[in-house]
Amino acid sequence: MNVVTRLALVLLIASVATFAVAADPEPQAPTTPPASAERSNVPALNINQAEMEAGVVPEMVDPAKATDGSDGPSPMMTEIQAAMDMSKVEISELAERAAGTTDHAAAQAIQQEIVAKKQQTELDILAIQARYARADDNDELAQQIDAAIAAIISPPTPIAPTETRPAPGTQY
Repeated sequence: MNVVTRLALVLLIASVATFAVAADPEPQAPTTPPASAERSNVPALNINQAEMEAGVVPEMVDPAKATDGSDGPSPMMTEIQAAMDMSKVEISELAERAAGTTDHAAAQAIQQEIVAKKQQTELDILAIQARYARADDNDELAQQIDAAIAAIISPPTPIAPTETRPAPGTQY
């Protein structure tokens, strides 16, 4: 037999052996479930296999509605949400104005207004948090929030590097 015929025969035998093994594979894991002491700590779900097969989907909790057991969001979160909602409306109006303009300078000015509005909303939210921290006698937190507000309003100037750098072209 020539070399090509021998290789074809070897490939044929290997293929037949592979199909035979695939038709009746050996189990890789034990077929009995592990004892209850061996099971991992899996949380109990409020849905069973029959419900899943029937297409029942567990009710998801809306993060906005998730609370600590009270009837609704805290007054602070209500105030923050109102500030965010008002900001979204104003930003949407500015975005519509920007989309309707053909003047590049006017569009750029509107974009700067949008950036300023977003920054002001962030400052408003921080001010609300600081006010509630003071009301809860948490002066340390209020001071941290005030420091964050001050850093946003007047960011610290960057400090120039003190090390001397080599002149261009003298590095190598």
